Amino acid sequence: MTDSSKQIKMGAVLSYGMVLFNIICGLLYTPWMIRQIGKADYGLYILVTSFLHYFVVDFGLWMAVNKILSRLRAEGREDEEKNVIGLTTKIYLCMDIVVCIVVIMAFFFIDRLFGNLTLDELSRFKMAYLIAASFSVLSFPFGFLKGIFQAHEYFIQTKLFDFATKIGITLFTVLLLILNVGFYSLVIVYGAVPFILNVSRVIFLKKKGVTLNIHYNNKSMLKDIFSTSIWLFLIVLAELFINNISPSLLAAFSDTTQIAIFGIGLTLSQYVYTFAYSINGLLLPRITNMSVKNDAEAIHALTYKISRLQLIVTGCITFGIILVGQSFIETWVGPDFSASYIVATALIIPQLLIHMQQVENTQLFVNAKIRYRAFSMIATGVFTIVSSVLLIPKLGAVGSAIAIAGSNFIIMFIVMNIVYHKHLGFSIHQYLKELFPLFIAYCGIVVFYILVCNTLLPSDLNGWAEVFVRGGIYMIGFIISMLIFTNSYEKKLFLSPFRKIIKR
Repeated sequence: MTDSSKQIKMGAVLSYGMVLFNIICGLLYTPWMIRQIGKADYGLYILVTSFLHYFVVDFGLWMAVNKILSRLRAEGREDEEKNVIGLTTKIYLCMDIVVCIVVIMAFFFIDRLFGNLTLDELSRFKMAYLIAASFSVLSFPFGFLKGIFQAHEYFIQTKLFDFATKIGITLFTVLLLILNVGFYSLVIVYGAVPFILNVSRVIFLKKKGVTLNIHYNNKSMLKDIFSTSIWLFLIVLAELFINNISPSLLAAFSDTTQIAIFGIGLTLSQYVYTFAYSINGLLLPRITNMSVKNDAEAIHALTYKISRLQLIVTGCITFGIILVGQSFIETWVGPDFSASYIVATALIIPQLLIHMQQVENTQLFVNAKIRYRAFSMIATGVFTIVSSVLLIPKLGAVGSAIAIAGSNFIIMFIVMNIVYHKHLGFSIHQYLKELFPLFIAYCGIVVFYILVCNTLLPSDLNGWAEVFVRGGIYMIGFIISMLIFTNSYEKKLFLSPFRKIIKR
């Protein structure tokens, strides 16, 4: 196995480990956090963190940096990297000034934007906003570092820094809540920990010999960066409207209780998203190299391999939430959040279908056809907002989730598959043929789960005992089905860790 393959494999493993850590922490401290600060403050916390994403969005430049540096390395022009990094640094510093001005101006419109909040909630939101905004402005110039890490194939280190950020936020949040510091401590931790880790990333790259030429100016290079990033910016902006505008719309047309309900469902969907997205970006250097060599056959083979692995891994947690999620949520955070199950289910099903096709998405980027995804994302964002405004007044958090799910399925799955076929020569027939056995496997899991639960599950079973029993039944069905329907490569990949443990 090459060093690049090891980095990709270990990067994916660390990503899955991070998701498991998030799940465990969510089980242990999210209900406790809600009890400590109250449902209303938890809703405010979700609102302030999501609202700030509009102003400190990365603009897609890190992906542009990743692409340009990956291309330079594939062409043997590593000596030009410092010029790209220096130019990008100046771009980010200039944009940070603009971001600072925008977040200050937005502060004076909070009363109008969130008129449904009480006076006390508005006051607390404003203070939390100022704290989070300050740290966000400080962290913004570091946004393109991820592109440098991935272009150099520092996938393991990237995930370790991400892991450290999650652990740091969780540990300090728990510590400050134990000390009874209160709601604002959560916001401070949310901003301070990522800033400290960003500084650590700079130190790591400096030790690895990555330098920058801050005096470098080149209009052609500047045009190359912006011509790539403009489409990525539109994609990121649309993603913000699709995923982060919901708490703001709920605040405008509903209340903080619905924001909290949506927040719990969103948390579960983000676990699925992180699983599915764990290898995105890790593949860009490899696909760039394949494209430079014009190796279309290798790209299609990679497509089927990655899609099957995504369906196995991401499908496991997706169907787990679908089948066990209702009992889990009511036990985890209480029956008041039962509607969060519908929110989570509506959000995760389209995600599974969309993120199985990460290779095609990356190939659009490499082949300079990312504008088609940008147009689709913008259409999805507009459709989401319009349908959310119509559904939220009647259905609250559930209406917001339905709006997102419908938009994603129609445009990001159906329409994008037409784009993949037309512009990448993607064969949907061959794709479905490769995945069909795994879809049959999941159908078998669902039938097995329903039959066993309806036959053997005691009627008086409830609480965590019910969750673990239902989860155990699901995992038994999953393991049996995967052993039957996976191919030899997949069996070897997933069984090799257990074989190594047995040998030791």
